[in-house]
Amino acid sequence: MGSGLLQQPAGQGCKAFVHHPPPVRPLRPLFRPLSLTQRTVDTWTFFTVFRTQLYFLDRKWSYIGGFTEEKKKERTRVLARYMLESVLNLGGWVQKGGSCDS
Repeated sequence: MGSGLLQQPAGQGCKAFVHHPPPVRPLRPLFRPLSLTQRTVDTWTFFTVFRTQLYFLDRKWSYIGGFTEEKKKERTRVLARYMLESVLNLGGWVQKGGSCDS
């Protein structure tokens, strides 16, 4: 895959493009503490990117070359992968927030 935000799937021609969220940093070691500022920035970055991508998921006008169910499924897969990697990267910070909400 290329390094751009818009990538062309193989064999799809020039009409189908998939938007990929920004790459997630590699998972951090569990023993390395982060500053409160870094955790806050990471959390708000995740939240902002996730909500923006979720907003565009159901907007048919946001699909280059027209809306199809296959393109929506691909965006959903990309968003799910981003969410999984981000939550794993945030680690205990997300768990702590979830337990405070309950």
